[in-house]
Amino acid sequence: MIRVSDLWFRYENSDQWVLKGIDLEVGQGDIVLIFGPNGCGKSTFARLLSGLITFYRGEVRGSINVYGVDVIRDAERAVEVIGYVSEDPESQIMTQTVMDELVLPPLNLGYDYTESLGLALDAAKITGIEHLLGRSTFELSIGEAQRVVLASALSMKPRALVLDEPLAYLDNETSNQFIKYLCSYVSRGASAIIFENNFEKLIGNVSEAYELRNGKLFRVSEYELRQKLELLHSEPKVLRKFTYRRKPARGDVIVDFENVWVKYPGSTKWALEGVSLEVFKGEVLGLYGPNGSGKSTILKVIIGAVDIAKGSVRILTRDRKCKIAYVPQNPVLTLLAPTVRECLELVATHCCKSPARIREVAETLGLSDYYEESIMRLSLGMRRRLALAMALSSGAELVLLDEPTSALDSEARRDLMEMLHSIVLSDDITMVIASHDKELLNSVCTRIISLRDGHVVGEVEID
Repeated sequence: MIRVSDLWFRYENSDQWVLKGIDLEVGQGDIVLIFGPNGCGKSTFARLLSGLITFYRGEVRGSINVYGVDVIRDAERAVEVIGYVSEDPESQIMTQTVMDELVLPPLNLGYDYTESLGLALDAAKITGIEHLLGRSTFELSIGEAQRVVLASALSMKPRALVLDEPLAYLDNETSNQFIKYLCSYVSRGASAIIFENNFEKLIGNVSEAYELRNGKLFRVSEYELRQKLELLHSEPKVLRKFTYRRKPARGDVIVDFENVWVKYPGSTKWALEGVSLEVFKGEVLGLYGPNGSGKSTILKVIIGAVDIAKGSVRILTRDRKCKIAYVPQNPVLTLLAPTVRECLELVATHCCKSPARIREVAETLGLSDYYEESIMRLSLGMRRRLALAMALSSGAELVLLDEPTSALDSEARRDLMEMLHSIVLSDDITMVIASHDKELLNSVCTRIISLRDGHVVGEVEID
């Protein structure tokens, strides 16, 4: 059983309590959902539950007991009973191959290699990643990395699972599989706490649900959860579709892929196979497909981060120079200053943009109260908001966004889509958006290309 009693927490040098007197009990066989807006403290709570308090300076009061382990006072023992998957799965990968990643945790717990291998194979089967066992961890998409990290956690046979935004990077099919695997594992006598804003697929699969708001937990019934979803889907804030630009003008080409093949170092699988596509100046092109389909690789090729084995890629502008802004799936890679304010000031300095304009974009994305906050304390959703604000206010001619709505709460997601509309309508800008968020692509894009297994399947009709 997991028992949290009167838990309080605030970070060092802060007078604001992130968590305030939280009480929670999770029984054996239970799955508990905790949701709430970006920045409400979900990731902080997840880290405390997982015994990571020693890595985050701050004041903690109360107690956390997980199957007999005092997680706050004996944090080193937490790994014996808890499997933790953070909101940033790539940061948890420690080895060069998927198989090694699954074998390492039980080895660290003292199992011999044969036992560890058996546990690793069981975890791979439970999570449906047997086809990834021979892969290098460097060639995984972030969605695939998330499943590998989950399997790595399960290879230790934990009594409790703490999962922070586990659906953030998963496509629709993989999300359904993940929930199936999770329910199967917990039914064998484990417990799970899921911190997730994209909870629609979890309704009916959780024992209890709570909203984290203003540092406190509020229990929410299944009926209330469904009401919240209905409210979101019936919002009067209707997005303006580009009805007059549904057929992009076949004019200037800004990016031209011709028979492009890409293979990551050490991999036996082609990430892109004979991809040919054009991006037209002024359009918003969507790249749609499941995890591992090649969406992110296309964006990396455009910015020159990945070498091509065959074919050609041309960036075609009048002066042969194209200012590109890129927000990867892991937004922390673009945050090059210690605080939110300093990150935004970097954009103003290096892109010669008005600080007022940058602050306007940042405020629209809900960053007003975080200007002096360290980026290391921000949740994944808040980091993504910051990275998006920097890119969208940079004045770039070509903006590349990789899964821009991942880990955003519903309000931030709507604000982002409205902002994309306004920026494209008012500025001479071209966008390429890689996402499995079909609603986002349908609303914002002028054209959508479908990919699967490194191939362009064709254009998708916009609903």
